[in-house]
Amino acid sequence: MAERQATVQVKEAKRQAIESRDSHFSALEWFVNRDLSVFLKQCPAYALFPETEYGAVEMTNWYREQLIKVWAGLDPAGIRLMILLGLRKARDWHDRALRLGDKIISAEATPEAVRLDPTFAMDAISWSEIVKKLKKQLEEPQIDGEDGGVFHPDPIDFESFGLPEAKLVPDWQRAEIQCKFETDFQNAIYCLMLESWRAKTCPNCRKYFVAAKSAQAHCSHECYVERKNKASLDYWKKKGKAKRVARTKRKKG
Repeated sequence: MAERQATVQVKEAKRQAIESRDSHFSALEWFVNRDLSVFLKQCPAYALFPETEYGAVEMTNWYREQLIKVWAGLDPAGIRLMILLGLRKARDWHDRALRLGDKIISAEATPEAVRLDPTFAMDAISWSEIVKKLKKQLEEPQIDGEDGGVFHPDPIDFESFGLPEAKLVPDWQRAEIQCKFETDFQNAIYCLMLESWRAKTCPNCRKYFVAAKSAQAHCSHECYVERKNKASLDYWKKKGKAKRVARTKRKKG
């Protein structure tokens, strides 16, 4: 009896794990493919920041761009993935970085992330622009609506802006280090990273999707059929028609 109960518990735990994984994957598909307002309405638990937080929209859109690049295989040094997981912060480099064409020129040293991955330079600049805008809004003197007095906001640590940092928890008994995340969004990113082969781009509609099987190349059966029909038509125009004409001539001759 006890053995049967243990088996049932294992099956239930496995079922819940699969449901959680599928929920994570679905939320990420909504995030990278849909408008932000649609994503938040469909997957509110996966919101990166509270709606009331300053700069929530700008920061969320920036993180979406980073995830799309990771999804498309454009993160050679893993900088963007580390930032998404909270293993590295997207720092504000605006004060010591100058824009010159498509490069970062620094009076001191080039930021480490840009040294590791030069393609991250423009993303570093765009994050700095977001922080610069927030600094201007939040550090300006505010007028008290009740007595009309002016007060100065408390200093803000702008280096802490962005997704919360992940916690690394060592487990001596299991001989492993576990990552603990504060948001469902980061848990979803981690879940997809463990099965990164699933992250694909549909060659027909260019939608980012999570594949159910390794051989799946299209986001849906409709896209598969449309792509196949297009390939068949292209072949007919280039070679098929000419082959039929040649075959007909041989039969008549």
